[in-house]
Amino acid sequence: MHAEEHYQFRHAVMRDVAYQLHAPALRGTLHRVALEQYESEIDVDLPEPADKLRTDPLPADSLMAQLAIHARYAQDEPYANAQLLRRNEARYLVRAANYAEQHYDHEQAFTAWRRLADISEGRIRFWALQRLSQTSRVVSRMHAGFTACEEALEMARKELSNKDVVLALAEKGLAHWFDDQPEAACECLEEAVSLFDAEVSKSLEANTLGLLGMVYHQLGRPEEFEDLCLRALELMKQSGDRFNLGVMLQNLGATMLDARRFEESESFLTQAIAVHTELEDDTNLAIGLNNLSMLESERGDYARAIEYAERSMPLLTRVGNRRSLGYAYAARGTALRHSGRLSLAEADIREAVAIHREAGNLSGEASCLCDLGLITTLLGRVAEGRELWCKGMEQIRRLRNEPTAQHYRGEMHAVCAKAGVEAFE
Repeated sequence: MHAEEHYQFRHAVMRDVAYQLHAPALRGTLHRVALEQYESEIDVDLPEPADKLRTDPLPADSLMAQLAIHARYAQDEPYANAQLLRRNEARYLVRAANYAEQHYDHEQAFTAWRRLADISEGRIRFWALQRLSQTSRVVSRMHAGFTACEEALEMARKELSNKDVVLALAEKGLAHWFDDQPEAACECLEEAVSLFDAEVSKSLEANTLGLLGMVYHQLGRPEEFEDLCLRALELMKQSGDRFNLGVMLQNLGATMLDARRFEESESFLTQAIAVHTELEDDTNLAIGLNNLSMLESERGDYARAIEYAERSMPLLTRVGNRRSLGYAYAARGTALRHSGRLSLAEADIREAVAIHREAGNLSGEASCLCDLGLITTLLGRVAEGRELWCKGMEQIRRLRNEPTAQHYRGEMHAVCAKAGVEAFE
C-alpha cells in the first residue's frame, strides 16, 4: 500500500471513531450547526423540481448530497424541528440525485433516490421509486429495482391516478424485459395498454406500445411487433418528445438488425444517432454506434464494425454504462473473429463475458460464451470450445430466446465445418 493511501485509510478510521464517540444528541447538534453554515453560504432559493422530479442544474448542486446528510442527522438533536428538517432533506436529495446522474455517479444517485423514497409520501415518493427503479438497472441492483417497481405500482393503484398505474406498469414491464423475462414483461405491458385513457399522454402511450412491440419481437410475434412499433413511432413524432423518439428509433434499428433487414436497420439507426447527437445524449449515441458495429459485421465490413465499436467504448466508459460496454467489446470481438484476428477476438470476448457477468446480464453472457466457444474452436481448442458453446446455449435455452439460439446453431455448424470437426449438436 502506498504511504498516501495508508494515511488516508488511517485518517478515515480515526475520523469515524471520533465521530462515534459523541452521543447521538451531540452529533445531531453538530450536524445542525454544519447545515446552518452551509445554508448561509449558499443562500439560494431552490426551485421546485419539474415533472418526474427533474431539476435544472445550479452551481450549488455539488453540495446537495452533503446538505442532505446534515439535514438527515440533525434530526437526532433534542427538540429538533424534525418535520422541517425532513422536508429540507427531501429537497436536497432530489437535487443531489439529479446532480449525480448528470455526472454519471450512478451509485450516489441510487443512494439518494432510495433515501428519498424512504422519507417521502405521495407523488414525490412515487417518482422517487420510479427513478430508483431506473437507476437500479444501471448499477445492476435488479432486486432493489423490482422492489421499487412493486411499491410504486401498489401505491399508484391505491392512492394515485390511472395514468400513474400505467406509468408503474410500464416501468415494471421494462424491468422484466431488461432482466430477460419477456412473458412477465408482456403481462405488465398488456395490462398497461388496456388502461389507456384520455389522461395518458401520447409520449407515454408511444413508449408503452413500443416496449410491448419489442417484447412481442422477443416472443416470436413479428407481425404484432412491427405494427405496434410503427404506431409508437408515429405517436412519438406527434408528441415532440425528442429523447424518447431517439430511443424508439434505436430499438427499431436493433430489432430490424435481428430480423436481418439491414437497409431498414441502417435507416433507423442513422436517424437515432442524429437525434442522440443533437441532444448530446452520449449514452444512447454509444449504444447506436454499437448497433452499427453489429450491422457492419453482418454485412462483412469488419473494419467499419471495429471502428464503430471503438468509437463507442470511451463514451460508455465515461458515462459508466458497464452493460453496454460489454456489448461494445462483444461487437469488436465478433468483427475481429470474422476478420481472422482470433487472439484479439478472444481477449475482447473474455472481457465482454466478465462485464456481463458482473452486471448480471444473463443473455449477454450467454451469447458471449457461445462466441468464445466458436473462437476457441477455430484456435484448435475444440474440447474447450464445445464446453463453452454448450454452456452458452444452455443459458440461451433457459431464457427461451429462440432467434438467438437459431443464430448460434448456424454459426456453430459453419465454424465446425471450417475447423474440420463434428458439429456440437
